[in-house]
Amino acid sequence: MELLTLRDAADAVAFVSEIRAKQIDDAPSEELRKRWQERAAELSPIERSTLATRLERLSSPAKKRLREWATHEGLPLPRPEELADPVTAIEGARRLTSILAYGNMLRQELKPILWVPTVRRGRPVQEAARELVMLLADDYRRAAGREPERAVDTRAPGPFVRMVAEVLRLAGTPHVDAVELVAWYGSLRRRGTRV
Repeated sequence: MELLTLRDAADAVAFVSEIRAKQIDDAPSEELRKRWQERAAELSPIERSTLATRLERLSSPAKKRLREWATHEGLPLPRPEELADPVTAIEGARRLTSILAYGNMLRQELKPILWVPTVRRGRPVQEAARELVMLLADDYRRAAGREPERAVDTRAPGPFVRMVAEVLRLAGTPHVDAVELVAWYGSLRRRGTRV
């Protein structure tokens, strides 16, 4: 993860000047062109400083890996001072981008050695949702002092259905149908099943 954020910062320094120069040339008015030039001058030191700081603060394993990649590429690893300097920053950032690109290529060639079975969708999600509805019904009973509704009107859902729908949404499962779950819960209660 550290090396990914480092790559983004290196790309910003290495190529931002070219991108900004093109944008400034294409400015629709002279006033905008001046404003964009001023903004570009302000951002460049910040981006260089960010890159130098990220390189400096890399963990030991990440630094070791970066040195190995640089050695393989035959490129010297840029120093943080070089990346912070306006004269040498672009060249250093491009070198760093090349080194990181080699590392990215290596990462893509790695094959996973851990096999994990695919998880099937269906019953387990539904069972968990049903258990959640039963627990919510108990909480609703305690808070409201009455049982949740047994019948569900899809055109005008009651407070318990709305609460279940909101809890499911907050849990990250908006695809689970709250109306269907509450109808299932109501059918259990109508059959006299103790919940």
